[in-house]
Amino acid sequence: MVDSLKDIPPNRLPWLPTPLTTWQIPPATTRFIDSPPVAAGAIQLTPPATVDPDSTDLVFEIKGFTAPRLIAMSWPNSFAFPMGPLDPTATFLQAASAPFLIFFHAQHGQNMRFGFYTNGAFPYGWDFLYFGLYHYLIYGGDALQHQGSLGLPIQARGAGKNCIVVVPQNKFGPRGPADEIVEFNDPELVQETLEELQTHMYFRAGKKFVRPNIGRTAAGSMSNGNVLLTSFLSSHPGKPFLRNIVREIYVFDPNGSDDELNAAPVDAALAWAKTGPSTDKRIRYVSQKVHPVHARLLGGAPPIGDFVQDGRNPNFTGGVLSASAWIAVGAAVTKGDEWQTPHQLIPGMLLKHALSKSGF
Repeated sequence: MVDSLKDIPPNRLPWLPTPLTTWQIPPATTRFIDSPPVAAGAIQLTPPATVDPDSTDLVFEIKGFTAPRLIAMSWPNSFAFPMGPLDPTATFLQAASAPFLIFFHAQHGQNMRFGFYTNGAFPYGWDFLYFGLYHYLIYGGDALQHQGSLGLPIQARGAGKNCIVVVPQNKFGPRGPADEIVEFNDPELVQETLEELQTHMYFRAGKKFVRPNIGRTAAGSMSNGNVLLTSFLSSHPGKPFLRNIVREIYVFDPNGSDDELNAAPVDAALAWAKTGPSTDKRIRYVSQKVHPVHARLLGGAPPIGDFVQDGRNPNFTGGVLSASAWIAVGAAVTKGDEWQTPHQLIPGMLLKHALSKSGF
């Protein structure tokens, strides 16, 4: 994997100025969103801190899958390999429940060969590996200044949560999610995949003959990857993995200005929250502009201006963090493309807040 990425194409040097020598996620020195994220209408940030995700980072190819073919996984070493209660009648030892976060790739409908992805073919081309997997795991520096990399395991570590981050690599398909996350539209296949990842990691650690046990699971995305999240939530809503195991949904800035694109994943999450044992299901939604769906999520009219607050149901959080609010705290901005600043920073910094309020 590293060999495939170490020779950086000339048109990608702005994103990755130094070659990769390892897939291991390096520590990052960055500011984080504070708690509360907004006070007196202004974004609140922590002082810079160095965070080491201290994780085992691997990429798996799923034999027989059309999409995703590759899955990046970051396993926090602090989770170790705990075992469940000993059952003397069990055929296999039972692993303790493993917490997962599935984060869908943002470039639904865009990751096509000879379009934006010009460097190599699916699934091992440079663009597919870097943009489809690696940049979700790392920070390129201080998140406020080096936008575009999401540092998902670093945000989880910063939140003090054990959470196994999984990024499935989708592919372009003319029919949208039906072609782009073929097997991950089926919750049972998603659950089976997570179980196999857990079993592999336990076997790798020498804990063999372990029955997998998937624990609390979250799913989320950013930008138009929320189309994939919507499909995941709505394709088979009655299946037990969605009803009982997935407990949290994170929706980050589906689209800067489109009401319908913002509504689709949040409404799908609200419908999902009504299935199964729903008292502990949680939804976090933050965009760069206010949309009608904010009122449906919060159970009333949202505040004016920038905010992040819980709704009438305290398990549902909505927010608006605008370009001007980010610029006011020193975020880098490309003149004429100001909407990209919140579009990248909302998922690049707000996952920490979502996880800090999570049940992990």
